[in-house]
Amino acid sequence: MTLCALLWACVVAPQQDRSSEQSVPAPRRTQASASGPGLVDLYGQEVHPLASARRPVVLLFAAVECPFTSDYAGEIQRLAADYGREADFWIVYTDARAGVADLREHARAQGYRVRIARDTEQSFARLAGIEVTPEAAVFSGAGELVYSGRIDDRWLDRDHARSAPTVRDLERVLLALLAGTALERMRTRAVGSPLPSGR
Repeated sequence: MTLCALLWACVVAPQQDRSSEQSVPAPRRTQASASGPGLVDLYGQEVHPLASARRPVVLLFAAVECPFTSDYAGEIQRLAADYGREADFWIVYTDARAGVADLREHARAQGYRVRIARDTEQSFARLAGIEVTPEAAVFSGAGELVYSGRIDDRWLDRDHARSAPTVRDLERVLLALLAGTALERMRTRAVGSPLPSGR
């Protein structure tokens, strides 16, 4: 068995078997434009996370008043620490009404040590099919959206959670990408708070 086939069998295939109840139909594969939709950082400068991507890009959509966002802060930091040398991690706030000071304070309180941007028009969220926070979108180094959905399966619904996840979806996708495995677009259903309303 080739290395890629072995990695698929050990890393990605179990996800499809164990999370079938959580999976949802995936939209058609999305190829980002050269720069992707523009985001704005906390200094008011436009940023394009996919513009010069030559390695995976992980966008983690968040909201200030979302308790699930806060609950996953530690796991987000672990993933960024473990894989940040091989993939670009971004926290993308979807709050249109939250001020920059509120976002900075929230990011400080969560201990984020990754790049931070605002998607107040939720253009990137629409591109990736994001529906709740927190939810992840992973783009390959070629700019293809290869995964969107939950970070892991710890939350069964908005009221019930496991003590520990049994499937770490985002980490499995990262491992497969970094191993050079060609992935078809995958999507899982995330549990969280609906995207904040507009202005």
